[in-house]
This record gives sequence, C-alpha cells and structure tokens, in this order.
Amino acid sequence: MSDQLERRKYPRAKADISLKIARTGEIVQSKIHDISCSGIHCQLNQPIKLMTKVVIILLLPRIAGEKIDDFDKIKGQGVVVRIQEVAERDEILYNTAVFFTDLSKKDKDKITRFVEYKLSEQEKDF
Repeated sequence: MSDQLERRKYPRAKADISLKIARTGEIVQSKIHDISCSGIHCQLNQPIKLMTKVVIILLLPRIAGEKIDDFDKIKGQGVVVRIQEVAERDEILYNTAVFFTDLSKKDKDKITRFVEYKLSEQEKDF
C-alpha cells in the first residue's frame, strides 16, 4: 500500500503476540495479528460488541539492541472499534480492532520500539 493511501497515524506491524482481553469479569484469550501504539487487530472466537470498553493485557517481546530479549507485560484500556465475522476451518471467528484509550507513555514507547523493530526485520526480508 502506498504512503498516500495509508490513513493510519502510527505505523503498524504484523505480530504473533498472546493477548488477553477482559470485559465485565470475562477474559478472552487470543493472538494479535498486528499492533501499533494506537491499537491492535486480533481474531477472537466470540464477538465483542462495538464500542465495548475492554482491558488489554499482552506480553510484548522486549527489544534489546537488534534482538528480542525477554518480554514486557503491557496493560491498558481500549474500546472495540471494528468487528468482522469470518468463517475459518469450520468455525466462526471475529476479526476485531481495539483502539487504545488508556495506555501509559512508557508502554506506548515499548510498542513503538517493537513496531520499528518488526518493520526493519520485514525490510530485511525483501
């Protein structure tokens, strides 16, 4: 996609990160498809209604120099801004986008470093 067509304010990178989403006492576990410091895109096995407030907990790989070294626990709040039902391998799944509404500057900086690392790795593959 060209830079002219990209509407996102923050870069986004593909990632395979474990995720927990908590809403009113219920925890949904998933994997993140991609991440930026403004939000995540993941696939859930159950729907969450649009505009639902959620707590996000993820273990973000920590970048040390040019490699991944351990993990940082990131916890913040968000709101579901997009959901799309998809059929996959005889089951219904839900592609879900969550916009961060409360995330510390420290955690945003960690996500930014991770995204920059992932994007530089992808460039090396080309």
